[in-house]
Amino acid sequence: MNICNGYLWLVGENIGNYQASELIKNRYEVISRGTCQDRQPEQSPFLTGKIPRLIAPYFKLFDYRLHLPIVYDFFSFENKQILVLENVPFNSNGELYPRLNDVWLEAEPLQQIYWLWQILELWQPLKQEGVAQSLLIANNVRVDGWRIRLVELIKGKNISLKDLGTSWDNLAILAGNGLSNKLEFVVSELKQEAYSLAIIQEILNELLIKEATNKPWRTKIFSVTDKGKKRDHNEDYYYPTELDLYILPINYNLNLANNLMIVCDGMGGHENGELASYLAIESLKVQMKMFLTEMAKNYEILTPAMVKESLATILRVTNNLIYSRNQSEGKSDKSSMGTTLIMALQLPQIALSGNTHEVYLANVGDSRAYWITTNSCQQLTVDHDLATKNVKIGKNIYRQALQNPFSGKLTQALGIRDSFYLEPTIQRFIIVEDGVLLLCSDGLSDYNFLENNWSNFIHDVLEGRISLQNAMQSLLKLAIEKNGHDNITIVATFYGVSPQESVVVNFGDLDNTPLVHDIPDASALVLGASSMMREQPEFLKAELEDEVIPESDDFDGKWLLLILLAVLIGFSSYVITQWKLEPRFNPPLINDVNMQK
Repeated sequence: MNICNGYLWLVGENIGNYQASELIKNRYEVISRGTCQDRQPEQSPFLTGKIPRLIAPYFKLFDYRLHLPIVYDFFSFENKQILVLENVPFNSNGELYPRLNDVWLEAEPLQQIYWLWQILELWQPLKQEGVAQSLLIANNVRVDGWRIRLVELIKGKNISLKDLGTSWDNLAILAGNGLSNKLEFVVSELKQEAYSLAIIQEILNELLIKEATNKPWRTKIFSVTDKGKKRDHNEDYYYPTELDLYILPINYNLNLANNLMIVCDGMGGHENGELASYLAIESLKVQMKMFLTEMAKNYEILTPAMVKESLATILRVTNNLIYSRNQSEGKSDKSSMGTTLIMALQLPQIALSGNTHEVYLANVGDSRAYWITTNSCQQLTVDHDLATKNVKIGKNIYRQALQNPFSGKLTQALGIRDSFYLEPTIQRFIIVEDGVLLLCSDGLSDYNFLENNWSNFIHDVLEGRISLQNAMQSLLKLAIEKNGHDNITIVATFYGVSPQESVVVNFGDLDNTPLVHDIPDASALVLGASSMMREQPEFLKAELEDEVIPESDDFDGKWLLLILLAVLIGFSSYVITQWKLEPRFNPPLINDVNMQK
């Protein structure tokens, strides 16, 4: 992940005393108060010894780097300890993004609530590390488009929800379009501490998704894969394929392809990796169809906590299907097949008459999700690899961890071990601006390829100069040329929420090709199916045939999770019976999967 944009933030005693152009440690040139640049970026900073308690929260909160800075360097200079941070909310000119208070009045109600929601989501993890004070200081809370970002982590004692409510007082009063009274109620409950954090989150979440239903909602999807220049086969599988987008909506009344996007990158050798990624996709399709079917009968608002728990259960079932296959064939950890996963679910809330703009991301391994707008390309997921692990346990700073020759080894993958050891990352995002959600395998993301090239392709899509289809095909072509050492898979979704629909198709550059996700003549697609999707390997054609999706009776929405668990357990038993697998066993606890793709 290419985090550093050239500007760094200095934390320490009397930092303001350093003058512009002054060098610290003969390396860091002061640009302005608190801001510097590294004059030796080719030499990665190196931290030795035990991580000081002063900076420990940065390491433990590394998974939240979408919102938080991370440690770049830490040293003593002139008898003072100095912390250097990267991933600080700087713009391209080295200026901090505006404070939340400074942009509040100009923001729409949906964005206002979403900013507060993000702060509430950060509250508990920061409080556990003693740095919740970071969310209360106006100069420290910055706004970078849709997301909240903090300049640094600030320790504070005896911080409570009452303090958070007090810090929101003026924001609630100044909220617009009838939102003020509702936020004042939330603030009042925070200050009285009458409710738990979970209940406050439910109240704010309901305000958030109800407000989202007032915004337009348009989507366009395109997906593509290639084996790359150096591989003789493709171990990636993905959903939806072009067949899913075009034919299934015609032959069946299914909307799964409109709500679910998945990329899986298999590992474990030729047929093994391909089988693992295929089984993961097929299992998830069936389970997610069940989940959405049950959702359609639910007339209560599902909270993020409920949805995350349901998705985690679904992933554990999928994990154990592959794991059981490994065990039945007597494979050890090193010879087991497995797969990475990045999955996006656009969640419909039947209780509300409109789209709530909710997208849930689940990732295992190093397949990634990016959110790309006209101004930026943001990596939404954190890789489950050795580099990340070494940072989180305080062994290395991030730049140092990347120098390890095994930094890219995975610590999480579907199917390698029993689901007891599976720790997927599941997040909820609200789409509040036009953009492209891009899921990909590491064949695209390696060597910061997307960070370095996104603006040449997706920027033109959002400006209406080229179609999403043409942009992704051009991006794939360049990725094969520059990054073609591995299989490459892309599933991209354009989300439009602006009042007037952006022109995302230039008809002149499409000739006679079908529009992305527009449905052409079905008979032509059936005849040309082999050219639209790679041929299914012989050894896979007999797998998971004739899956039956059981129906269930109406039920009270609050029992959704319990019923889903029962359905998934039944599904797992069904597939295991079909495969006639031997009982699985629990493996010994190991520290790392150490799977190299």
